[in-house]
Amino acid sequence: MPEPLTIAAVGAIVLTEGIKFLYGQATEVLKRWRDRKEAAAKGDTAAAEAAARVTLESPPIVEGKPLIEGRLAPPVIDFEVVERSAETLGDLRRGLAPYADVVDPKPIDAQNEQLTETADAVRQLLEAVYRQRITFQGEQRPASGPVVEGELKVDQVLGDAAAVRARVIASGYVLGRVQAGTVGPGGRISAVDADTIGGAPP
Repeated sequence: MPEPLTIAAVGAIVLTEGIKFLYGQATEVLKRWRDRKEAAAKGDTAAAEAAARVTLESPPIVEGKPLIEGRLAPPVIDFEVVERSAETLGDLRRGLAPYADVVDPKPIDAQNEQLTETADAVRQLLEAVYRQRITFQGEQRPASGPVVEGELKVDQVLGDAAAVRARVIASGYVLGRVQAGTVGPGGRISAVDADTIGGAPP
């Protein structure tokens, strides 16, 4: 089930800065995708690998708070996702361009459903590309950060099984689903088995 559209509910200033952020990230992702393809064609493996790592600038402060709710980990681009969605991301990015223009931006109206839906669609693609949630200040959705999801279906558990097993997920969103027929003596099954999910790493 798709998430409800929450980006339209933020303040006008947050929405304006959020659209600028999404436009900039979409531009960066598409640029690096093209750079990687060119580097790979030339056999430059190091440059192709470096294209995947993105350095994010600190999010702007809006009305006394960071634009981004939560904490984004240093992004690594999933180029397989970009390959499948580059044309769509490019089209959506162009829809945001008039509102992200640094010289003469078009005024943003939170009641403009086409604009907010376009912004949310860009965000969803970037979340898939970065494997992280991107949540803006004031939105009623999980905070920004890495997304970890796991699903486990087994008939019988005799040992220790977990849908998600990780050590130190210091922020982000974790979802584990399990379905088991029987759990034998000494058996253990967990949706999420992690040492330190939220907060600062030890």
